[in-house]
Amino acid sequence: MEALHLASHENVLRVYGLAEWEGSIALITELMHGGNLRLLLGNVSVDLRPVLQLRICEEISSGLAFIHNIKHNKGQVHGDLKPDNVLLSKDLHCKIGDFGSSRIVSFTGRTTATDVGQVKAQFTKVYAAPERLRDPFTRPRRHQDAYSYGLILYEVLSRELPHQFGVSEEDYLRAIKNGRRPGTEIIDELKKSSSNAKDKEVIQVLKNVMMKCWQNKPEDRPDMRDIRNELQQLMSTRERNEVTQSVAKAQESYHPYDPSSSNQFKISLDCFVPFHRFNRSG
Repeated sequence: MEALHLASHENVLRVYGLAEWEGSIALITELMHGGNLRLLLGNVSVDLRPVLQLRICEEISSGLAFIHNIKHNKGQVHGDLKPDNVLLSKDLHCKIGDFGSSRIVSFTGRTTATDVGQVKAQFTKVYAAPERLRDPFTRPRRHQDAYSYGLILYEVLSRELPHQFGVSEEDYLRAIKNGRRPGTEIIDELKKSSSNAKDKEVIQVLKNVMMKCWQNKPEDRPDMRDIRNELQQLMSTRERNEVTQSVAKAQESYHPYDPSSSNQFKISLDCFVPFHRFNRSG
Protein backbone atom coordinates (compact mmCIF):
# COMPACT_ATOMS: atom_id res chain seq x y z
CA MET A 1 0.00 0.00 0.00
CA GLU A 2 2.83 2.39 0.79
CA ALA A 3 4.33 1.68 -2.63
CA LEU A 4 1.04 2.29 -4.38
CA HIS A 5 0.63 5.63 -2.62
CA LEU A 6 3.62 6.76 -4.68
CA ALA A 7 1.81 5.86 -7.88
CA SER A 8 -0.23 9.01 -8.44
CA HIS A 9 -0.77 8.90 -12.18
CA GLU A 10 -3.83 9.15 -14.43
CA ASN A 11 -3.16 5.68 -15.86
CA VAL A 12 -2.52 3.88 -12.55
CA LEU A 13 -5.37 2.76 -10.30
CA ARG A 14 -5.64 5.04 -7.29
CA VAL A 15 -5.41 3.44 -3.85
CA TYR A 16 -7.16 5.22 -0.99
CA GLY A 17 -6.58 3.01 2.01
CA LEU A 18 -6.60 -0.39 3.62
CA ALA A 19 -9.42 -2.40 5.20
CA GLU A 20 -8.61 -5.17 7.64
CA TRP A 21 -10.72 -7.77 9.41
CA GLU A 22 -10.08 -11.18 10.90
CA GLY A 23 -8.08 -13.30 8.46
CA SER A 24 -8.25 -10.79 5.61
CA ILE A 25 -7.04 -7.44 4.35
CA ALA A 26 -8.11 -5.48 1.28
CA LEU A 27 -6.97 -2.36 -0.55
CA ILE A 28 -9.57 0.36 -1.01
CA THR A 29 -9.33 1.68 -4.56
CA GLU A 30 -11.28 3.93 -6.87
CA LEU A 31 -14.20 2.31 -8.67
CA MET A 32 -13.75 1.74 -12.41
CA HIS A 33 -17.16 1.57 -14.06
CA GLY A 34 -15.87 0.26 -17.39
CA GLY A 35 -14.79 -3.14 -16.15
CA ASN A 36 -11.47 -4.31 -17.56
CA LEU A 37 -9.76 -4.69 -20.91
CA ARG A 38 -10.50 -8.42 -20.99
CA LEU A 39 -14.25 -7.71 -20.95
CA LEU A 40 -13.92 -5.10 -23.69
CA LEU A 41 -11.78 -7.21 -26.02
CA GLY A 42 -13.87 -10.32 -25.42
CA ASN A 43 -17.08 -8.62 -26.52
CA VAL A 44 -17.05 -9.31 -30.28
CA SER A 45 -19.95 -6.91 -30.88
CA VAL A 46 -17.83 -3.93 -29.80
CA ASP A 47 -16.50 -1.86 -32.72
CA LEU A 48 -12.93 -1.18 -31.63
CA ARG A 49 -11.46 1.27 -34.12
CA PRO A 50 -7.69 1.76 -34.60
CA VAL A 51 -7.63 5.22 -33.02
CA LEU A 52 -9.18 3.79 -29.84
CA GLN A 53 -6.80 0.83 -29.97
CA LEU A 54 -3.97 3.37 -30.12
CA ARG A 55 -5.31 5.31 -27.12
CA ILE A 56 -5.65 2.10 -25.09
CA CYS A 57 -2.07 1.04 -25.86
CA GLU A 58 -0.70 4.54 -25.28
CA GLU A 59 -2.36 4.85 -21.88
CA ILE A 60 -1.12 1.44 -20.73
CA SER A 61 2.42 2.32 -21.82
CA SER A 62 2.16 5.65 -20.00
CA GLY A 63 1.06 4.03 -16.75
CA LEU A 64 3.69 1.32 -17.03
CA ALA A 65 6.47 3.81 -17.81
CA PHE A 66 5.47 5.75 -14.71
CA ILE A 67 5.49 2.83 -12.28
CA HIS A 68 8.81 1.64 -13.73
CA ASN A 69 10.37 4.97 -12.79
CA ILE A 70 8.69 6.15 -9.58
CA LYS A 71 10.70 8.72 -7.59
CA HIS A 72 13.59 8.76 -10.08
CA ASN A 73 15.79 6.32 -8.18
CA LYS A 74 13.21 3.62 -7.53
CA GLY A 75 10.69 1.89 -9.68
CA GLN A 76 7.93 -0.63 -9.38
CA VAL A 77 7.63 -3.77 -11.48
CA HIS A 78 4.08 -4.97 -11.99
CA GLY A 79 4.92 -8.65 -12.47
CA ASP A 80 1.51 -9.83 -13.72
CA LEU A 81 0.44 -7.46 -16.47
CA LYS A 82 -2.51 -8.77 -18.53
CA PRO A 83 -5.84 -7.45 -19.90
CA ASP A 84 -7.64 -8.46 -16.69
CA ASN A 85 -5.43 -6.01 -14.76
CA VAL A 86 -6.05 -3.06 -17.08
CA LEU A 87 -9.17 -1.38 -15.69
CA LEU A 88 -11.42 0.93 -17.67
CA SER A 89 -13.36 4.07 -16.82
CA LYS A 90 -16.85 4.63 -18.17
CA ASP A 91 -15.38 6.47 -21.17
CA LEU A 92 -12.80 3.69 -21.72
CA HIS A 93 -9.70 5.34 -20.33
CA CYS A 94 -7.18 2.81 -18.95
CA LYS A 95 -5.63 2.39 -15.50
CA ILE A 96 -3.23 -0.35 -14.46
CA GLY A 97 -4.27 -2.18 -11.30
CA ASP A 98 -3.78 -5.40 -9.30
CA PHE A 99 -0.21 -5.06 -8.07
CA GLY A 100 -0.26 -8.34 -6.17
CA SER A 101 3.00 -9.48 -7.76
CA SER A 102 4.73 -6.09 -7.84
CA ARG A 103 8.11 -5.36 -6.33
CA ILE A 104 10.03 -2.18 -5.64
CA VAL A 105 13.34 -2.19 -7.49
CA SER A 106 16.23 0.18 -7.99
CA PHE A 107 17.41 1.43 -11.37
CA THR A 108 20.13 -1.22 -11.33
CA GLY A 109 17.50 -3.96 -11.14
CA ARG A 110 18.58 -5.00 -7.65
CA THR A 111 15.91 -5.46 -5.04
CA THR A 112 15.48 -3.20 -2.03
CA ALA A 113 16.43 -4.24 1.47
CA THR A 114 12.85 -5.22 2.24
CA ASP A 115 12.67 -7.53 -0.75
CA VAL A 116 14.47 -10.59 0.59
CA GLY A 117 13.66 -14.19 1.33
CA GLN A 118 11.54 -16.50 -0.77
CA VAL A 119 10.20 -15.08 -4.03
CA LYS A 120 6.62 -16.09 -4.71
CA ALA A 121 5.83 -17.24 -8.25
CA GLN A 122 2.51 -15.40 -8.57
CA PHE A 123 1.91 -14.53 -12.21
CA THR A 124 -0.10 -15.61 -15.24
CA LYS A 125 2.00 -17.96 -17.34
CA VAL A 126 0.37 -17.09 -20.68
CA TYR A 127 1.63 -13.48 -20.36
CA ALA A 128 4.99 -14.31 -18.77
CA ALA A 129 8.30 -13.71 -20.52
CA PRO A 130 10.16 -16.86 -21.66
CA GLU A 131 12.95 -16.41 -19.11
CA ARG A 132 10.38 -16.32 -16.33
CA LEU A 133 8.73 -19.48 -17.65
CA ARG A 134 12.11 -21.19 -17.47
CA ASP A 135 12.65 -19.97 -13.90
CA PRO A 136 9.31 -19.12 -12.24
CA PHE A 137 11.02 -17.92 -9.06
CA THR A 138 13.21 -15.33 -10.77
CA ARG A 139 12.57 -11.82 -9.51
CA PRO A 140 10.26 -9.72 -11.75
CA ARG A 141 12.05 -7.22 -14.00
CA ARG A 142 10.95 -4.29 -16.14
CA HIS A 143 11.74 -6.09 -19.38
CA GLN A 144 9.33 -8.86 -18.35
CA ASP A 145 6.55 -6.28 -18.03
CA ALA A 146 7.50 -5.08 -21.52
CA TYR A 147 7.04 -8.62 -22.85
CA SER A 148 3.59 -8.86 -21.24
CA TYR A 149 2.71 -5.49 -22.74
CA GLY A 150 3.59 -6.86 -26.18
CA LEU A 151 1.07 -9.67 -25.74
CA ILE A 152 -1.58 -7.15 -24.68
CA LEU A 153 -0.94 -5.28 -27.93
CA TYR A 154 -1.46 -8.53 -29.80
CA GLU A 155 -4.86 -8.99 -28.16
CA VAL A 156 -5.88 -5.37 -28.73
CA LEU A 157 -5.08 -5.64 -32.45
CA SER A 158 -6.21 -9.19 -33.18
CA ARG A 159 -9.04 -9.52 -30.62
CA GLU A 160 -7.75 -13.05 -30.06
CA LEU A 161 -6.05 -14.70 -27.10
CA PRO A 162 -2.29 -15.08 -27.60
CA HIS A 163 -2.32 -18.84 -26.94
CA GLN A 164 -4.32 -19.78 -30.03
CA PHE A 165 -1.69 -22.13 -31.39
CA GLY A 166 -0.88 -25.47 -29.77
CA VAL A 167 -3.22 -28.13 -28.47
CA SER A 168 -2.79 -27.21 -24.83
CA GLU A 169 -1.40 -24.51 -22.57
CA GLU A 170 1.67 -26.70 -22.03
CA ASP A 171 2.30 -26.77 -25.79
CA TYR A 172 1.94 -23.00 -25.96
CA LEU A 173 4.35 -22.39 -23.08
CA ARG A 174 6.88 -24.81 -24.56
CA ALA A 175 6.68 -23.01 -27.90
CA ILE A 176 7.15 -19.61 -26.25
CA LYS A 177 10.25 -20.80 -24.41
CA ASN A 178 11.59 -22.02 -27.76
CA GLY A 179 11.14 -18.59 -29.36
CA ARG A 180 7.78 -18.92 -31.10
CA ARG A 181 5.23 -16.08 -30.93
CA PRO A 182 1.57 -15.71 -31.95
CA GLY A 183 1.06 -15.29 -35.70
CA THR A 184 0.50 -11.80 -37.09
CA GLU A 185 -1.55 -12.79 -40.14
CA ILE A 186 -4.80 -11.47 -38.70
CA ILE A 187 -3.14 -8.12 -37.93
CA ASP A 188 -1.69 -7.91 -41.45
CA GLU A 189 -5.14 -8.61 -42.88
CA LEU A 190 -6.63 -5.91 -40.67
CA LYS A 191 -4.17 -3.37 -42.05
CA LYS A 192 -4.73 -4.53 -45.63
CA SER A 193 -8.52 -4.22 -45.34
CA SER A 194 -8.40 -0.68 -43.92
CA SER A 195 -9.08 2.14 -46.38
CA ASN A 196 -7.86 4.87 -44.03
CA ALA A 197 -4.15 5.74 -44.34
CA LYS A 198 -3.91 6.96 -40.74
CA ASP A 199 -5.51 3.75 -39.46
CA LYS A 200 -3.03 1.71 -41.49
CA GLU A 201 -0.21 3.67 -39.85
CA VAL A 202 -1.62 3.01 -36.36
CA ILE A 203 -1.88 -0.72 -37.01
CA GLN A 204 1.66 -0.89 -38.38
CA VAL A 205 3.18 1.11 -35.52
CA LEU A 206 1.40 -0.99 -32.87
CA LYS A 207 2.51 -4.18 -34.62
CA ASN A 208 6.13 -2.94 -34.67
CA VAL A 209 5.98 -2.08 -30.96
CA MET A 210 4.43 -5.46 -30.18
CA MET A 211 7.21 -7.34 -31.96
CA LYS A 212 9.92 -5.28 -30.24
CA CYS A 213 8.39 -5.99 -26.84
CA TRP A 214 8.20 -9.76 -27.22
CA GLN A 215 11.82 -10.25 -28.28
CA ASN A 216 13.35 -13.41 -26.82
CA LYS A 217 16.37 -11.64 -25.30
CA PRO A 218 15.39 -9.32 -22.43
CA GLU A 219 18.02 -6.77 -23.41
CA ASP A 220 16.43 -6.42 -26.86
CA ARG A 221 13.10 -5.25 -25.44
CA PRO A 222 12.46 -1.48 -25.35
CA ASP A 223 12.20 0.85 -22.38
CA MET A 224 8.55 1.67 -21.75
CA ARG A 225 9.35 5.39 -21.74
CA ASP A 226 10.42 5.13 -25.38
CA ILE A 227 7.23 3.26 -26.27
CA ARG A 228 5.12 5.83 -24.41
CA ASN A 229 6.82 8.70 -26.26
CA GLU A 230 6.36 7.05 -29.65
CA LEU A 231 2.68 6.33 -29.11
CA GLN A 232 1.96 9.74 -27.60
CA GLN A 233 3.53 11.34 -30.66
CA LEU A 234 1.34 9.25 -32.96
CA MET A 235 -1.73 9.99 -30.81
CA SER A 236 -1.10 13.73 -31.19
CA THR A 237 -1.65 13.42 -34.95
CA ARG A 238 -5.27 12.28 -34.51
CA GLU A 239 -8.15 14.69 -34.12
CA ARG A 240 -9.96 14.79 -30.77
CA ASN A 241 -13.34 14.20 -32.44
CA GLU A 242 -11.99 10.99 -34.01
CA VAL A 243 -11.30 9.60 -30.56
CA THR A 244 -14.62 10.81 -29.17
CA GLN A 245 -16.52 9.18 -32.02
CA SER A 246 -14.60 5.91 -31.69
CA VAL A 247 -15.34 5.76 -27.94
CA ALA A 248 -19.02 6.46 -28.55
CA LYS A 249 -19.15 3.72 -31.18
CA ALA A 250 -17.57 1.18 -28.82
CA GLN A 251 -19.92 2.17 -25.99
CA GLU A 252 -22.94 1.33 -28.13
CA SER A 253 -22.29 -2.39 -27.55
CA TYR A 254 -20.28 -2.32 -24.32
CA HIS A 255 -22.18 -2.21 -21.03
CA PRO A 256 -20.13 -4.12 -18.43
CA TYR A 257 -22.26 -3.01 -15.48
CA ASP A 258 -25.68 -2.71 -17.06
CA PRO A 259 -28.21 -2.90 -14.16
CA SER A 260 -30.55 -4.94 -16.38
CA SER A 261 -27.93 -7.66 -16.80
CA SER A 262 -28.45 -10.91 -14.90
CA ASN A 263 -24.69 -10.99 -14.29
CA GLN A 264 -24.71 -7.68 -12.45
CA PHE A 265 -22.81 -7.78 -9.17
CA LYS A 266 -25.14 -7.74 -6.16
CA ILE A 267 -23.50 -6.17 -3.13
CA SER A 268 -24.97 -6.69 0.31
CA LEU A 269 -24.35 -4.51 3.33
CA ASP A 270 -22.69 -7.48 5.02
CA CYS A 271 -19.57 -7.07 2.86
CA PHE A 272 -18.73 -3.59 4.11
CA VAL A 273 -16.06 -3.24 6.79
CA PRO A 274 -14.53 -0.21 8.53
CA PHE A 275 -11.40 1.35 7.05
CA HIS A 276 -8.26 0.35 8.87
CA ARG A 277 -6.49 3.35 7.43
CA PHE A 278 -7.62 6.02 5.02
CA ASN A 279 -5.70 8.66 3.09
CA ARG A 280 -7.70 11.88 3.20
CA SER A 281 -5.03 14.06 1.62
CA GLY A 282 -6.17 13.19 -1.93
